[in-house]
Amino acid sequence: MAVEARLAALEAEIANLNNEMLETSKLLKELADQNALLIERVEVNRKRLRWVTGAAIAAVAVALFSLVVTYT
Repeated sequence: MAVEARLAALEAEIANLNNEMLETSKLLKELADQNALLIERVEVNRKRLRWVTGAAIAAVAVALFSLVVTYT
């Protein structure tokens, strides 16, 4: 009888570990999806930053050109 009780306890533990493994797998998938979304957003922000930097450089160039033209 002790063997049957031990077997039942082990089976319950295996079922518990199986459930934990499934939950962990779900969590890892959710985290991977969030990571992909974050990477996509970072890429969009990187492109925006390049555009804004280019626009700022162009504005500074126009301002400098205007100053040179005005004072020469």
